[in-house]
Amino acid sequence: LFISSLQFFFFQAEDGIRDPLWSRGLGDVYKRQYIGPLAIITAYYLYQFSSTGLNCYQHIALLMLIEHYLKRVLESLYVHRFADSKMEFLGAFIGMFIYYWVLGGAVLSYNAINKIYDDTDKIICFVGLIIFSIGEVMNLLCHRIQRNLRPEGTKVRGIPSGCGFDLVSSANYFWEFVSWIGFAIYTRTITSIFFCIAGLFAMSFEAVKQHERYICLLYTSDAADDTPCVDLGGRRII
Repeated sequence: LFISSLQFFFFQAEDGIRDPLWSRGLGDVYKRQYIGPLAIITAYYLYQFSSTGLNCYQHIALLMLIEHYLKRVLESLYVHRFADSKMEFLGAFIGMFIYYWVLGGAVLSYNAINKIYDDTDKIICFVGLIIFSIGEVMNLLCHRIQRNLRPEGTKVRGIPSGCGFDLVSSANYFWEFVSWIGFAIYTRTITSIFFCIAGLFAMSFEAVKQHERYICLLYTSDAADDTPCVDLGGRRII
């Protein structure tokens, strides 16, 4: 029953149509991978709030996590336009369950709330909160820019600009990394530092793919998902 439930949750398409292979559409994966930690952290926050009570620093630490995952859920529903690509079982399980639900949800919130904060942490916590907030706002603006590059119902893509895209190809990942740097500064736990570094590695792989897509668009006239890459002779757009 447990295995069947996992199969249904991770691999049953939202329209009720199953694929012959164990895979999910990217939109399904992204929605579920953020709903999980959001539910875990919110439940843990409410439990701690009602049972043991929380100080100001602990409140803010958990609210930072709740805000981040709530933002990602809303972006998955109303901002992102997902391609028709699929994510296979192993990638979905590791990315969704282990990385986000266990590490980014349960472990991260547990360590953040069990850290001992006092008034000597006031300045560094404030700095971490400001950095986190800047990263979150800029990341949202980047996602809006990317959404507007792809008209609904089409495969057309464009090259973004503004909010850091003029300096780096994947400003959206850069600002998300800034957010996690801010959270790591705020909490200063081994778990938050590890999650920040792990996120950097994971986003780096995606950033390379995104950069290569922009190169294809820059040097070809067809801005579709299946645009073939061309030999650029080592040229880059950043």
